[in-house]
Amino acid sequence: MVYNAERDKRDLATRDFHDERSATGEWRILARGNDAELYSYAMEECGVLHAGPGRAMTTLWGGWLFGVAILALLVYFARNLQIEWRAHKLRKEHALSTPTDATVLVGPNKN
Repeated sequence: MVYNAERDKRDLATRDFHDERSATGEWRILARGNDAELYSYAMEECGVLHAGPGRAMTTLWGGWLFGVAILALLVYFARNLQIEWRAHKLRKEHALSTPTDATVLVGPNKN
C-alpha cells in the first residue's frame, strides 16, 4: 500500500470523531470499509459480520437468504395444500372418510 498523506489526515479526523462519540457512551466500531477508508460505525450500521475464515455475510446477503427460505416454505406449503385439496375431492367423490395417522397397511404384503 502506498503512503497517502491525505488519507492519514482523514483517518485522524475519523479517529477523533470516534473517540468523541465513544466517550459519550455510544457503542461504535472503528473499521476500514471496502474502499479502504476508515469509518466509525454505529452498531446498527455494521450488519452481520464475522472475523473468521471464509466469506463474510453482510446484511444484504442475509436478507436474500431469508427471502429464499421463506419462498421455499411457501412453495412447500402450497404443494401440500394442493395435494390435500385433490385428496379431499377424491375422498368426497368416493364417499370416503379422512384417514387417520394410524396406517394399518401400505401396499401389497411381500412376505
